[in-house]
Amino acid sequence: MNRRTTASIHPSRAQFDRRRLTMFIAFVVVVCAMGGGARDDLQSLLFLRPAAVGFGAWALLVAAPGDLKSVRTPLALLLALLALIAAQLVPLPSALWHALPGREGITRRDALVGLGELWRPLSLSPSKTWNSLVSLVVPLAALLVAATQPAGHRIRMVETILIAATVSAVLGLAQVLGPSDGPLYLYSITNQDTAVGLFANRNHHAAFLAATFPLLGWYFLFAVRSELLLSRPWVAGVAVSVGLWVVVEAMTGSRAGLVLFALAMGIVFFLFLAAVRQGRFAHDRHKLIPFSLARVRIGLGLGVVAAMAVTVWIVPSLPAYQRFGADEYAVDMRFTAAPTVFRMALDAFPAGIGFGAFEHVFKAYEPDALLKASYFNQAHDDFLQLAVEAGLPGLILLGLATVFLLRRLRVLLPWLRRSGPDAWLAATSLASLGLLALASATDYPLRAPSMMAFAIFLVAFSLSPSQPQQSDKRR
Repeated sequence: MNRRTTASIHPSRAQFDRRRLTMFIAFVVVVCAMGGGARDDLQSLLFLRPAAVGFGAWALLVAAPGDLKSVRTPLALLLALLALIAAQLVPLPSALWHALPGREGITRRDALVGLGELWRPLSLSPSKTWNSLVSLVVPLAALLVAATQPAGHRIRMVETILIAATVSAVLGLAQVLGPSDGPLYLYSITNQDTAVGLFANRNHHAAFLAATFPLLGWYFLFAVRSELLLSRPWVAGVAVSVGLWVVVEAMTGSRAGLVLFALAMGIVFFLFLAAVRQGRFAHDRHKLIPFSLARVRIGLGLGVVAAMAVTVWIVPSLPAYQRFGADEYAVDMRFTAAPTVFRMALDAFPAGIGFGAFEHVFKAYEPDALLKASYFNQAHDDFLQLAVEAGLPGLILLGLATVFLLRRLRVLLPWLRRSGPDAWLAATSLASLGLLALASATDYPLRAPSMMAFAIFLVAFSLSPSQPQQSDKRR
């Protein structure tokens, strides 16, 4: 065997790391290109899900012994969710099935037609539950691919996500400027005349931009060298990026998106103050920035006043703002249907109706006052829908995930001030997850595969580092 052949079979560590990063980028491209919709009848899912299985298998093959250990808790939670969905598909004896809450009407009909001995799964819509089970291949693959990335790839991973968000924002801008039925809209069922970007739903795109904005702030404030922060090309790049995010967020027409983006701007403002305190704007460790901290504060104050003035002038003309006072708000299904959805949750508690079964079961509860040409396929409150579909077991898993993330935040907070970019990325990722949680309270963004993967990446970022670096301790 010659030397060239040996090198190709046993690549160097640098080459191997480069291949891992390439696979991460490829996974992000595939998920963003084909996973922007939450519907289960998207043709792109026929290609996305097998591809996700392939990426996950690759990650398992190349994973080092310690890679999966770093994500063992979120991996265990995902596998527990998979087991819960699978359990809803196991056929149950007729007597047990009829004893489950929320099945009284079906029990009476079974008795009338003589189907008393029929075995059924817990789910009231097994085909939808099967789809929910298979949909987990995307977040599982995302977690495995993220776990195999070395710590040195973290900035490149964030850059990849920010590039995807930029592409989505530019595409959204082009969609608004082009025809409403043009080819730039990637999905046939979508919110036309608004900036949906790589998504099918304007609210999902708005939530994505709001949740990536803190990452954009972290990248500009902590991930670049200090001497570049005040250079003219870098400042121009920051201005263009922030302007693009703000403009496209406004063009989505999402009311919740405006609120989320305001919170995201507050997070970035906090990151800026933290960067100033850590001397990120210093030319070196012993010389403060060319202008004093007092001038920075004055500039920030003037900037806030200017931003408020521009907001008062521009916001009333935004589609999202106009929808706040429109009749659509008063009759919005997510509010008028909430009591009916809550009754569904109580009737089916503690077993639930099965993941994905909401769309079919809601039709049996839907009062005449809610009937209209379109149908209500999601509760637009993922926490309430989780209670409906998964009952008590689903709420327990949600509680465990929440406790896990809050404990992670408690570990970070005591030493955040004296830590480097990795710790601030972990804290920023937790803040972005909080924004996605708020978005899930009024919509269902995490039912889109690309948003599932994005949320998993945020979880992975929040897990590292687990303790202060020695250099941070010495400081």
